Amino acid sequence: MHLYLLILTLLLFSCNNSIEPIDCAGVPGGNAVEDICGICNGDGIVDGACDCAGNIYDVCGICGGESIFEDECSDTSCDSEICISIINVNLEDNSMDIWMINSVSVAGFQFEITGITIITSSGGLAEGNGFSISSSSSIILGFSFGGAEIPFNVTFSDITDNICIENPIFSGTSGNGLIIGPINCFLLDS
Repeated sequence: MHLYLLILTLLLFSCNNSIEPIDCAGVPGGNAVEDICGICNGDGIVDGACDCAGNIYDVCGICGGESIFEDECSDTSCDSEICISIINVNLEDNSMDIWMINSVSVAGFQFEITGITIITSSGGLAEGNGFSISSSSSIILGFSFGGAEIPFNVTFSDITDNICIENPIFSGTSGNGLIIGPINCFLLDS
């Protein structure tokens, strides 16, 4: 038993009696390191991929995203308190998404959508964050006490012109008006 402990002690100490670091492969004094993906002696993210799972960037620049058309992209840069975009317009099933990026908490919003007749407005993260959403044929209204990126879906009919968001009003949790950035329109010839 004493011989075994003596040999083990000799293996863990170098000539100057300091303990040698053990690498990720368990080798004292070894040089194996974990790559960016957490794999010992791994190759990291493979060429052409954007993450360790092998995903690639979609047309919107989202790693692992599913968008294949540019009109599905929202402007993810926002220099205002609120930025909203019309994205994922599907003229075959008459639906589109409204994407909102906010840097402050939003308690409510109201805006008009021109160029279509709204049938329903629902869901996404807006309802998931406690928003109650209602709509008329041209106005969408929502209330909440949280703040996050909140997209939601609109179903429409009677496309009469370019689809635009107009007269937006967003309020913070204390009822104050929020600063809104530039708003895009979906152009029918796009």
